[in-house]
Parts: sequence; C-alpha cells; structure tokens
Amino acid sequence: MVGLKKQIKDSDFKNIYLFYGEENYLKNHYVEKIKEKVIHKDSELMNCEVIEKDVDEGYIINSLETLPFLSDRRLVIIKNSSYFGAKSTASDQLIKVIKDFPTQTIVIFIEDKIDRRNKFFKAVKSNGYVVEFNYLSENDLAKWVAIELKRLGKKAEYATLVHFIRTVGTNMDQIKMELDKLCAYKIEESMISIEDVNEIATKTIEFKIFQLVDAMGMKKCEEALIVYNNLLNSNEPPIRILIMLTRQFRLIYQIKTLLEEGYNINMAAKKIGVPPFVAKKCMTQGKSFKREVLEEALEECLFIDMAIKSGQIKDRLAVELLLTKYSQR
Repeated sequence: MVGLKKQIKDSDFKNIYLFYGEENYLKNHYVEKIKEKVIHKDSELMNCEVIEKDVDEGYIINSLETLPFLSDRRLVIIKNSSYFGAKSTASDQLIKVIKDFPTQTIVIFIEDKIDRRNKFFKAVKSNGYVVEFNYLSENDLAKWVAIELKRLGKKAEYATLVHFIRTVGTNMDQIKMELDKLCAYKIEESMISIEDVNEIATKTIEFKIFQLVDAMGMKKCEEALIVYNNLLNSNEPPIRILIMLTRQFRLIYQIKTLLEEGYNINMAAKKIGVPPFVAKKCMTQGKSFKREVLEEALEECLFIDMAIKSGQIKDRLAVELLLTKYSQR
C-alpha cells in the first residue's frame, strides 16, 4: 500500500490496477483518490466509466480502447468481474489487450477474491499494479479512528478507541457511520468516552455473542440469559443466535487447536480468516473451555439446529437450555 500512496502523491500512475480483498472501504477510498488526480470534475461524465454488472467482453475491450474526450486520461473502473476466479471467462483477446494496454487509459479492477493461478491475474500482475486490502489490525483501526476524530474536532483515549472498534466491528464503512453518529451526539464536547460509546453506538451481533460466550465461560448463567434476552428483544431470531454461537465455539476451537500446533496468534488469525483482535479474544475465551467441552458444544449446537428445524423443540427454549447447560459446566 505504501507504493500506491506514493503513486497517488506523485501522480505517477500505472495504467492497470487490481484492488482486491475484504476491506471495501479502503478499495473505494483509493479508487476515489486516483479518480481525483486523474479526472477533472467537469469531464467526469465523458472520461470515467464504471462497469458493475456482467457485460459483453467486446464492450469492455471497446471501453478500454476508447480515447479520452478533451483530456489526457480516461478512467475505467470494473467491479467484480468474472475474470479473476478459478473459472475465468477472460478471452485470449482480452489478455492481449492487457499485455499491450493503451497508454491513455487507466483501468482499476475491484474484486473481493482472486485466484492467483489464472492467466488473467498473471497478465494483470505482470503489466499492472496489484494491491490486497485486508481488514486492518485493531491497532491500525484505532489510529485511523483517532485521525478521523481529529478531523471532526473530537478526540478519545486509546482504550475508548479499542472499545469502540470492538463494539461496532471492523467494517470501515460501518465505523465511519458510527463515528459520525457519535460526533453528532457529542456536538458540544470534544472528548468521546467509553460511556458515550455504550450509550450511542450500535453494537454488532458479533459483539453481543462475545458477551454471551464470556458470560458462559465465566459460569455466569444469569448474565448469559440477560444477554440472550436482550438479543431476542432486539428481534434477533433464536436460530440466528444459535448459528452465531456455533460459529463462535468453532472459532474458539480452531484458535485453541492452532495455538497448540505451534501457530502464533497472527498466523492463526490469518489461517482461519479473522482479524487478529478477534483471534486474541477467541484465545482468551478458549481458556474457559476445555477442548472436549468445545467439541461437545459444537455437536450439541448441530443437534439442536436439526431438532428445531424438524419441529422437535421450540427454538427459544432450545437455545436457552444450551446456554444454561454450558454456563453451569
């Protein structure tokens, strides 16, 4: 990403970019940064094209080879194409265009996932610039939130920043929305506190499930049932709560297993595809559950799911009994 920042700062752009990864906010942010530098606002309509749905490949090739109108550059943004997957639909003709790309055009491919083995990816990598945008670490997110708060005339202690991220989640679009809400709430004050976060921020279901499992791990049955009822009162269906509980038990089990196998926490997080701070939380929660208890809980979650779907037990009662059992073990 350092190289991309320098290119934007120096206005020294490649003609082909591939942005991929989990963090959509960053992908869109850097697309806008390039667009600001390359396309004048008064010529955007003629010289900037966004292709978001399946279109004929001939149309795309034509778009890439179209000359800019009264401008030096033309920008084409292609989102979630079918070119970078295991079954790429890119033709040899399109690959040839990439290998002999017109100098007057900049194309940015935006993808969630890619297959590094396919020919189109290799052509783009050889002739352009590839950037992977993964979720930021908790520390990097905290730094970014601090910068955003400063820009909005607010500030917060580091502990508040971390609590805020753990409350609203790691999605940067969601974080930005919640920040705006917090700053509007504290319009006459500059300091944001943990109490403000608790008062106004929208808690993710993941955060509430963390609370639920924490209570279960500490054998606080009453507290676990309070969290469960709060979820129900927020219109979360019992079956969704069960699915999220199952996912959390599975994450805890996976992290516990990987650490025992010699992985460090960052390697384990990458292996199972979660942010490092989530993996650390799972590691902490894993200390409250023995491996055999986690295995049993996962099997029971599956059994309850099937029992609910087959009408053998009421969903609300089934999840409550599960919580009670593993809060008292």
